[in-house]
Amino acid sequence: MLMKLKLKELSVKLESYLVESKDSWVKRHFSFVYHSIFDRNKFEGLKKFYNDVILNLIFKSEDFTSLQETALISILKTDDLKVEEIKFWDYVIKWEIA
Repeated sequence: MLMKLKLKELSVKLESYLVESKDSWVKRHFSFVYHSIFDRNKFEGLKKFYNDVILNLIFKSEDFTSLQETALISILKTDDLKVEEIKFWDYVIKWEIA
């Protein structure tokens, strides 16, 4: 039990550090980080960072079409998308075709 609490605390600190101090690294390694956080179904802070702050970068990245379905669904569930709706659906169709 203590180990789980320590790991949870560590993951929260790691998320804060990455979002606050290493946002350029997180953006450069977008696909790796994004796949990692959705594979583990944890790291809610990083998910929010990606979904809220760099949504346009996600859609315009070269590896957008390699996103996992769970990641795209998370984006679809975002209430305040920073993309025009028609463009958003164009991206979804592009992802589906790939």
